[in-house]
Amino acid sequence: MGHLPLGWLDGHRLLGSYLSLFGRDAFSRTSLRPRHLRGFWPDHPPQHPLRTKSVISALVGLAIDQGIVAGEDRPVFDFFPEYAEYGGGGKGAITIRDLLTMTSGLEWHEWDAPVGGGENSIDAFNRSSDPIGYVLSQPLLDPPGSVFNYNGGTVNVLCQLVARAAGTTVTRFGGSTWDGPWTTGISGG
Repeated sequence: MGHLPLGWLDGHRLLGSYLSLFGRDAFSRTSLRPRHLRGFWPDHPPQHPLRTKSVISALVGLAIDQGIVAGEDRPVFDFFPEYAEYGGGGKGAITIRDLLTMTSGLEWHEWDAPVGGGENSIDAFNRSSDPIGYVLSQPLLDPPGSVFNYNGGTVNVLCQLVARAAGTTVTRFGGSTWDGPWTTGISGG
């Protein structure tokens, strides 16, 4: 297996715990297979990444509720000072809310290009030695908060944002916040 983006493993461990709490039947294969993705994964719909987004979104909400993150309108680049060079041209206005709603305005081709063909942004993201930098360095196409564009890379940015704000891993933060077997991995479908 190749390089895994930052946050991927933590997110999947959290997902395993989420499924143990709510049951694997909480998500059916058909409900996780949006029309836009049919044909890209004809035999294996992208179930785990979609579930992970739900878990990370819940953890962002918990971090806000606990005061660890000041609110969803806080600029994302506040949490990533090492990427300040990418925050120009209007990108400094991208907020946590924009990442949660996939309205960052960043150029990202995930629903409009098949995975594995070299045109899908997630391919380059997965190959990147710096996945967070890869996401944040993308050009701004639309004003933040104005246009929905599915972006699986931003869930990893949110994962790292929560980890940095909490001063721990996302798995530890989740385990200290929710009761449940937080080290449970995903097995089966």
